[in-house]
Amino acid sequence: MSIRKIMLLVLVSVAIISISINALVLSALTDRYFKTYLSESYDQHIEQIKEYTKNAMYASSKSYQQMSLELETHLVDPIVRIKLYDLNGALLLDVKESAGNMSTNGTRYRGMMGSMMDNDTEEVDQYKIIDGDTLLGYLNITRNSSAENSIVAKLFKGSLIMNSIFSVGIALVFAVLLGIVLSRKMSLALKDTAEFANDLQVGETRTYKRSGIVEIKQIRDSLFELGMRLRLKQKSRKTLLDQMIHQSRTPLTIMKTHLEGIEDGVVEVNTDTLSILQNQIDTLTSIISNMSGMIDAEHETDELDIVSFDLNVMIDQIVRGLSASFQKKNIEINIKGRISTMTETDQFKLSQTIYNILTNAYKYSYENGRVLIEISFDQVLDRVTIEVKDDGMGIDERIRERIFDAYFRGNHDGTNSAGDGLGLYVARENMRRIGGEISCGSKPNKGSTFIITFPNKISV
Repeated sequence: MSIRKIMLLVLVSVAIISISINALVLSALTDRYFKTYLSESYDQHIEQIKEYTKNAMYASSKSYQQMSLELETHLVDPIVRIKLYDLNGALLLDVKESAGNMSTNGTRYRGMMGSMMDNDTEEVDQYKIIDGDTLLGYLNITRNSSAENSIVAKLFKGSLIMNSIFSVGIALVFAVLLGIVLSRKMSLALKDTAEFANDLQVGETRTYKRSGIVEIKQIRDSLFELGMRLRLKQKSRKTLLDQMIHQSRTPLTIMKTHLEGIEDGVVEVNTDTLSILQNQIDTLTSIISNMSGMIDAEHETDELDIVSFDLNVMIDQIVRGLSASFQKKNIEINIKGRISTMTETDQFKLSQTIYNILTNAYKYSYENGRVLIEISFDQVLDRVTIEVKDDGMGIDERIRERIFDAYFRGNHDGTNSAGDGLGLYVARENMRRIGGEISCGSKPNKGSTFIITFPNKISV
């Protein structure tokens, strides 16, 4: 059964039950209060009739016809007949409604109600008419046997039943109309919610009107939050895959450059060259080994691999690996400063960061430019600082804060350089993972300086 039918059924049922209970309560009140009312009214009329007949018989100034007319005004429910007898039991007066007319509180009722009363059970009360110690005659008062049989009670109950039926009809009309409006609103809200869920399932996003129904609003909020989480996971998974591709590109580029140099006779095949190629193969092997962890979006990133190594040797290997590329643009690259202690951190992340910064310096340096790598060590803080300075294009101040954002690529000197906009983003994330920092200072056409600092020994 649909929600609309259920709501209509509930509203109609509530309307019928409410009016039925109301009718029962009113009927009970009628029985209670009308009995008291009719009893008091009957006693009052009896006293008036007795007083009137006593005065009329004692004074003997009124004819029986006149007395009949005046006593007829006391034929008020529940009194239906008045008979007056003398001391010998002779009937003097017999007052009753003529032609089936009956009266209640001054209102006369004919026809069907009169016929109904003719069949009711009636009782006769007899009263003595006494003036002082003198007995003047007898009164026989015929009345309805109970309050339920009175004309007033029957008319009121009949009117109550008719009004209840009328009220039920009106209530049903309003209940149906209200049910249609509310159920339509509920159905539309649920339909929109179902469409919202379907859109989330297929990856579409649309704007929906906010619902005033609390439960539906909660469902939509939950679905919206779920959709946001799914999109974040998808975005995270895409970012991680892009990072993996970007990480693979650097060692592949280095190996390609050296192989081309060997083919052209520019690079000699010696132990140093083979060592560079071997290092790039090791880097690719490490990327492939961590592939499952990077693809799993439930994890923030791959696990740290803390090892002890000589930072000076690592930077020398990076520079030698990039030397062939730098020679193509005749860019001079130098190293200044050394540290005399072993470094304990994630060697892959640190080397990848330096690779990305140097690659960035190569892209945006002019031919015959210079790149300087300056290393310093703070023994008090046990932190290493590496500065990479170039005299290239520089970075405009308006975009400097965004260069570490994923997929952001600045437009340098009106030319778009090749790249996916992940190099500096990966560098920042790597430094964050090993407890380090990266910053940039730059002026257009005067070069840039990238500064990374990290703990010399990282504990996990």
